[in-house]
Amino acid sequence: MGLIGLLGRITTLALALAVVMLAHAAPATAAPIRPVCHGFADPGALPREWSCGATHWRPTARVAWLRFDAASWRDAPPRKLILTIGRFDRATVSAYGDRGVQWSRELHLDDFTALENGPRMAVNLPAVSPQTKSIMVRIDHTWSIHTLSGTRLDASDAPGEPWGYRAMVLLAMLAGLLCAPVIFDLAFYTALRERFLLWHAGMTTGMLTQTVMASGLAVTLFGLTPVQLAVLSPLAFAVAVAAAAFFSAEFLEPDALSPRMRLLLRLSGWWVLLVSCTLALQPPGLGALGGQTYHLSFLPTTLVFGTTMILAVRSGSRAARFQMAAWTPILACGFDRLFRGIGLYSLPMAADQAIYLAMALEVVITMLGVADRFIVLRGERDRANARAQELEAAIERDPLTGLFNRHGIEDRFAAFRNAGFDTLAVVDLDHFKAVNDAMGHAAGDCVLAAAAAALSDDPDLVAWRLGGEEFLLLLRGRNATARAEARRQAIPGRVAATIPGLPAPVTASMGLVEMQRGSMLATPYAELYARADRLLYEAKHAGRNRTCSEKVTLFAGGDRRVADRRRSARQAA
Repeated sequence: MGLIGLLGRITTLALALAVVMLAHAAPATAAPIRPVCHGFADPGALPREWSCGATHWRPTARVAWLRFDAASWRDAPPRKLILTIGRFDRATVSAYGDRGVQWSRELHLDDFTALENGPRMAVNLPAVSPQTKSIMVRIDHTWSIHTLSGTRLDASDAPGEPWGYRAMVLLAMLAGLLCAPVIFDLAFYTALRERFLLWHAGMTTGMLTQTVMASGLAVTLFGLTPVQLAVLSPLAFAVAVAAAAFFSAEFLEPDALSPRMRLLLRLSGWWVLLVSCTLALQPPGLGALGGQTYHLSFLPTTLVFGTTMILAVRSGSRAARFQMAAWTPILACGFDRLFRGIGLYSLPMAADQAIYLAMALEVVITMLGVADRFIVLRGERDRANARAQELEAAIERDPLTGLFNRHGIEDRFAAFRNAGFDTLAVVDLDHFKAVNDAMGHAAGDCVLAAAAAALSDDPDLVAWRLGGEEFLLLLRGRNATARAEARRQAIPGRVAATIPGLPAPVTASMGLVEMQRGSMLATPYAELYARADRLLYEAKHAGRNRTCSEKVTLFAGGDRRVADRRRSARQAA
């Protein structure tokens, strides 16, 4: 299945989930009942002071108390206790009337059921009578302040708010949107092998997991319990932040940051993995300090991230500009959650939806940044490849004649054999030293260039200058021997037309070996060259301006036999 088809299926699933959730939309219900006052006390004691109407939730002791008055529910008595998902030791709910305690119930995290419309959990309450004046909720050693600030009573069997089904549909669509970058990252990594793609996939996966866990989608899709959600949601967020630090360290251009700042960015990622992830597992004994410490543990990474982005932008980094635009909304939401997590103030739970909008913006902007980075990397690689080709050409080409030089000929010989080149010839100009002595080295260079032009004038011939006045030819196709001889005989005319006034024609001698294709594949370059070189010197000793050649056949059993040995051809000057 292609990438487009896979993305189509993901989109279809997201839309189907949206339709299902809309079809199961709950009817409108009364707003949850908020506590009128809250306070903190040590175990076994009541709060000395109550905060009524205050927005801050800074704990001053390990036990939190919340008071709900009957005037808040009037004729619709509460049926459920609702908490924001988070770990705590125990919760005690007590109803009070004119004669004191009417009933009391002790609850633990396992007693709650996760809700589908937001990061909340609920438990049924005993019947609340008309004589009930107030309900007191005591929560011991809560891990997160959000658990306290989000505590509500609800009069309906199917609690509504804080997130309506319209918001849940949008979150389902966001989850589908977050799947696409992961697929793109993994697909592009197979081609580019850039590590920042893996870190971006990890970051997006963490965001996707946190969105599914914290929004209630995990309850709809996987039926997770509050105990599981209380750990997985903060853990996924910590993993996403750590991956973001590693992603930025790899994604920013090499000259955007100093090595120390890049190392500091990586260390901040390891800090989150080791410290924040450990705190997300909610080790026992920390109580409310665990949640506050968890939120504060992101502060060093946030400061490092902000500092490195500012420095990178000031250095002219294109990638950093995309990063700043993508992460500014998330950082703003992160600081908001940090301040609320340590109890400085509280906001309605719907304010948590802002982080998901920020995630959607981050995904879109970061993918634009990744695409821009691809364009930059491709340009850099194209320029590097062009430069490498220029250097390769400079190394492998003879600057005087434009032919290949002897560097790499043996390494490439197998490729030429496979391409059908089955004839090898060595050509040497006759009495070339006399040309240099009579006309000078400049004229000698012109003679070499003209000879090279004469030799290479064949589409099925590849020529090398081995050094001095010696050349090597590889030929393929029909009549290869005759065509090589024609190239040798073309040298005097080409040289005379190019350099007038030479005292004598410039001729050439050639040694040539022609083999059957199967034999060519079985014969190494060194052996063929040595055979052709011996034939060249035979041509020289026979009077020059001629060709000595032989045709070699490989018979069964690997035994070589030579036919038409030392055929000689001579062209008069």
